[in-house]
Amino acid sequence: MVVEKCRKFHHLSGHFSVKFKFPYFAAERRCKSWLSKDIDFFICVMNFPCGRSASGPVQVRYQVIPVNKEAVDYDYVLTLFNDETGKQIELVRQLLSSMEDGEISVSAYDTAWVALVEDVKKSGVPQFPTALEWIANNQLLDGSWGDRSVFLTHDRILNTLACLVALKTWNIHPEMIERGLKFVLENMGKLEGEDAQHMAAGFEIIIPTLLDMARALGMSEVSDMPCTQHIYAKRDLKLARIPKEVMHNMPTTLLFSLEGLDGLDWKKLLKLQYEDGSFISSVASTAFAAMQTKDEKCLNYLQNVVQKFQLGVPPFYPLSIYERLWAVNKVERLGISRHFRSEIVDCLSYVQRYWNDEGLSWTEPSPVKELDSTVIFHDVLRIFKNGGEFACFVGQMLEGPSMMFNLYRTSQVQFPGEAILEEAKRFSFEFLRSQQACDEILDKWMILKDLPANNKYLELAKMDYSNCQAIHCLEWEALQKWYAENKILRASGIRRRNLLVAYYLAAASIFEPERCMERVAWAKSSVLIESIICYFQSNKSSGDMCKIYSNQDDFGRELVYSLVRFLHELSVELQAAYGTGSLAQLGQAWGRWLLTVDNGTEAGGYMHGEEAALLVQTINICTRGTCGALSSISSRCLYAELSSIATKLCAQLRQCRNQQVRMCKDGESKVSKQIDSGMKLLVQLVLPNTPSGDVDAGVKQTFLTVAKSFYYAAYFDPITIDGHIAKILFEPVE
Repeated sequence: MVVEKCRKFHHLSGHFSVKFKFPYFAAERRCKSWLSKDIDFFICVMNFPCGRSASGPVQVRYQVIPVNKEAVDYDYVLTLFNDETGKQIELVRQLLSSMEDGEISVSAYDTAWVALVEDVKKSGVPQFPTALEWIANNQLLDGSWGDRSVFLTHDRILNTLACLVALKTWNIHPEMIERGLKFVLENMGKLEGEDAQHMAAGFEIIIPTLLDMARALGMSEVSDMPCTQHIYAKRDLKLARIPKEVMHNMPTTLLFSLEGLDGLDWKKLLKLQYEDGSFISSVASTAFAAMQTKDEKCLNYLQNVVQKFQLGVPPFYPLSIYERLWAVNKVERLGISRHFRSEIVDCLSYVQRYWNDEGLSWTEPSPVKELDSTVIFHDVLRIFKNGGEFACFVGQMLEGPSMMFNLYRTSQVQFPGEAILEEAKRFSFEFLRSQQACDEILDKWMILKDLPANNKYLELAKMDYSNCQAIHCLEWEALQKWYAENKILRASGIRRRNLLVAYYLAAASIFEPERCMERVAWAKSSVLIESIICYFQSNKSSGDMCKIYSNQDDFGRELVYSLVRFLHELSVELQAAYGTGSLAQLGQAWGRWLLTVDNGTEAGGYMHGEEAALLVQTINICTRGTCGALSSISSRCLYAELSSIATKLCAQLRQCRNQQVRMCKDGESKVSKQIDSGMKLLVQLVLPNTPSGDVDAGVKQTFLTVAKSFYYAAYFDPITIDGHIAKILFEPVE
């Protein structure tokens, strides 16, 4: 949908022509005017192509919505595909399409280790002088080096010490050394008060090494500080637990921190090099190896990294798998993935090529696998399980919330019988709860922005969210008008909040601007369903709609009129969008549901849950203009099974909501276990790729979408839901 502001159109009568310009296409249509003279209004164009350039004229469906100037801020309503948004989409598309070996933000720490490498000719100059140039150009105003966007003491001390050692080694920029030393002396004591989750990997091992190097270079005032004693004690404790005989014979995460270890057998360690000359793609470890061994492969690797990144270097390279998975995760969670379907498929196809029975790493091929990249196929999770615990890397001693959160997200996509995912769910849930209770839920991976493209993704997401939100606000204005016109809704107990919650559930589930018809139909259907159920339950009589229409039941007759008007108006919209009104299919779907209400009334009470199947059918008709033909017996059986599971699930969830039994408080009850089992069955039927002749994947997804909305309503209390509504629908994104 595109929203364009138009003001004071004069003498509108009969038909008028409107023309819209987009980055990808222009379209012109004629529409019948129903606006009076001198009125401000918005022209809303719906169901236009969202993608690459289209050739020739494009047919665009639209609505003209008059608005109250006081109710809607003109400056707040934006055009979805204006030039700025269109350019941002193309920029992100180029980023996703141009990934090669992967990139991550420059690290002052790793750049400093590269700067320490001496010329191979041992002429007393640095092998990579550009690294020193980067250090000289990137000291922060407080004298430190590190992440500019957020202050973490561990990060700043680690980076600053490394840069000080590099500058002092080559005896340059004394004024920078002085300012850096001042920063370290003033902030070293803060390490004890900062959360351990904010530490870089191997911090306890690396910092003592840097302190010893600083002392050897004449900066003993740093290493002699009283607060450093506990750092050395932690180093000694951790080194005592490191099985060096293991690290010399097989790849482990200790290869990340070679610069912090002593007594290394380089003859054995060089056998663990990657083919590109690095040690598990770690720039600092490889630089340290080059300093100790002058190994040609190490130096070639460092030369390649420096050439690619010009001045400063990243902590890891290459990161081809990591960057693709991170990018896909970002665009999916930011809600902008619909613009990049083909690019996402390309990224995941690349990753799949390197999948094996031992999992994934951050690049290919890597003998050291990590949980954060591997949480795609559940069987491999056993490799990362030790006793009752899971770790990001095999043998890792300290875990962070972000890795556990990814594990928890993975455990949500569970099929029946997947015990390992159930274990992962319990462990990650308990871990995150304990971290939350201690106010330690944030770690460095959640705070720091590691990929250079992150800001580009975020900029587009903010634009897109604001556009979606503006359109949702317009739809909510129109729904309130519809509610005011249908007095029968208020008479049957439907309040404005009921309509708002119904629309919110629809908009949160189907948020894309071009899917206006599905959203609005979902919201209207929900409140009409509630009205009809309320009517039948209060009358305790036969539900034959023809009898209601012919009898002297004004309330029932008005309810029928409201339903018929809704179905007729929806059919007109479908006719404009798809060339078919689908009134017969809509009537059949609602007719079948009304019979279930009628039968339930006669049997002593309507069994909730059937409305879920009706919502699915209504939404799918709006999506495609038809329910879709189920040509084979197998497809009809699958659809019936989906409908049966969704109906039972939604009945159970509605019962929990009506009885005010919250899922989060009742996780071990019999009902909760039944719901959990039903969700697993539904996920198992919905997620696998659709074979030829089977139920359409979009139709299956709608069953899961509707079930999740029922789950949400049962999980959260009304006050929490109201808070979500206020934030998501009405608060502008910063």
